[in-house]
Amino acid sequence: MRYLKLWISVLSLFALVAFGLTGCGGGGGGDAAPTPPPVIPPVSSAPAAPTGLAATGGAAKVNLSWTPVAGATAYNIYWSNTTGVTTAGNPIFNVTDATTPYLHSGLADGTTYYYVVTAVNSVGESVASSQASATTTVLATSPTDVSATPGAGQVSLAWPAVAGASSYNVYWSTVADVTTTNSTKITGASSPRLVTGLNNGAKYYFRISAVTAGVESALSPEVSAIPSAAPAPASPTGVTATTFNINGTAQVNIAWTAVAGATSYNLYYSEFPGVTVANGTKMTGVTSAAHPPATGTYFVVVTAVNGNGESTVSPEVMVVPVVFTTEMLAGKAVKYTDTASGGTFNFNCSLTGGTLTFTSTLTGVPASGAGTWVVNGDGSLTVNLPTGSFTFDYEMFSISGTSAGVYFYNGSAAPALGTITIN
Repeated sequence: MRYLKLWISVLSLFALVAFGLTGCGGGGGGDAAPTPPPVIPPVSSAPAAPTGLAATGGAAKVNLSWTPVAGATAYNIYWSNTTGVTTAGNPIFNVTDATTPYLHSGLADGTTYYYVVTAVNSVGESVASSQASATTTVLATSPTDVSATPGAGQVSLAWPAVAGASSYNVYWSTVADVTTTNSTKITGASSPRLVTGLNNGAKYYFRISAVTAGVESALSPEVSAIPSAAPAPASPTGVTATTFNINGTAQVNIAWTAVAGATSYNLYYSEFPGVTVANGTKMTGVTSAAHPPATGTYFVVVTAVNGNGESTVSPEVMVVPVVFTTEMLAGKAVKYTDTASGGTFNFNCSLTGGTLTFTSTLTGVPASGAGTWVVNGDGSLTVNLPTGSFTFDYEMFSISGTSAGVYFYNGSAAPALGTITIN
């Protein structure tokens, strides 16, 4: 019995070992077969035409975008300065990275560009998209005629508007030759612009640029000013414009009330109203009774100046130069007023062959009795009386509509002997 149990144990152990070896050997042949790669069918046709083409103009550039096309590996962009773009005969860009948007740069200012786009793959090129167009921005020019007026711890800058500019940048420094890199920058400025927080007695330098569509112009010519704790003088008041004609020559006098503390005055004039120190033609160091040009209608303002700076402008006056001719008097009723006596004389005027005759019954100064005053041309008048003839020079001092005032002089004598009013 003992040997039988031992024999059964040996058989059981042998069966267990055999089973294990058989299981291990079978595992080597049980791995799954690898999955084959997917089969991609070959491209059989060119892609569809792009859609949604849009063009947006900027400063010397146009931004293009479109809806991506399935299967496209690249795009061709065709463009022209004239409408009707085709895929033949127009310049082309090849966009090989098959992406949108695309930036067309280096373009002319204020110019319209036209575009179509095609999609490309290994088979070929699609038909063209619908056309799109955009106009590049007109860039602003540099500001000109910049003025700098100092104040207490500040400087007021002014300049004429630049066509197309949406804003301005101010650059300032305590060192001359201001650039965009060696100065303090003020963005989004407009004229006039007050720069504050400055040191009195120090000299500051300024330049301005214009901004259009985010692109900056070149800098303006440089101006400078020295802030001062003492204020600039007050603006002139009582500005008047007197137009007159001396012996046929038109002249203008601009006068104003003297300003306390002013050491000189500047006069600015323009053919348009709204004269400022930035847009007016400047006459420096003028005195009261200044003489700007006497041709055409124009507008004038005056500023006062001293060591602390220049005042703001005076109220504006309009100047209408006088042109005095004998034709103005023909058929008119005239009244002469004597300066010394205050006496008046009434005349009727007639023009014959270029000679203007004043006819009246004269009494008092400067003549008595019946007679005529004859103007031969402009500037000289001859009085013919029974007792003889004498000549006056005259000077027109004002005109308004059909009414005029004239000073009469006996030779070069002053003051005027009298005035004549034409009604």
